[in-house]
Amino acid sequence: MKQTLDLKQHSFFNHHHFLELEGLIKDTDAEKLLELTQGKSLQKSRDFFTRDEWIRSISMRKSYSHLAKEIFQCRFLRLAFDQAIQTSNKEPSSFKEKLSLNECCSFQSLSGALILRLTQTAATVEANETLLCPLPQKRGNGIFFSADIPINWETLFSLPEEAFLLIAYCPLNTVYIQNPDDLFTNLLKSEGYGFGDRLREDRHPILK
Repeated sequence: MKQTLDLKQHSFFNHHHFLELEGLIKDTDAEKLLELTQGKSLQKSRDFFTRDEWIRSISMRKSYSHLAKEIFQCRFLRLAFDQAIQTSNKEPSSFKEKLSLNECCSFQSLSGALILRLTQTAATVEANETLLCPLPQKRGNGIFFSADIPINWETLFSLPEEAFLLIAYCPLNTVYIQNPDDLFTNLLKSEGYGFGDRLREDRHPILK
């Protein structure tokens, strides 16, 4: 049975531009994602769905896309990218600015994203302090958030030993653009894309 949102949840998202939902991923799946994604460089932690069929099944999970369509009020969505996030307070973050996904990604434009907590610990980041929607409170929870909400990436990547999976969604007519604030701005050029091209079904599938 598909999970749907009540009027209170819709109202909360419309006001705060994020919404936390419990139990979106089983502990066993979170643990497997940790095993498959940990220890990768930042560049290799992007677009796991193109290299691993099991992670693809997670990133394209129908229950997530159904909720994303409802929350972002979009009848059709593409999978823009997935990104494994591993944080550490042992090294200085290379991210210094508060930017929304639409400001720091080479897609014009994104609808929003889902961030899933993979680790057991529960670092808390308050939205009013850091301009970052609160992180999921426990393993298995996820937060859907608007692609226009500012995120303090330096704070996020400086948390002590946390792990998340970020799944980003976009409309069907999204275009690949050059963005100097995106560390991956040239990624799709190696796959035959040029700046100004619309996203293709073979690389960015439409979600059911």
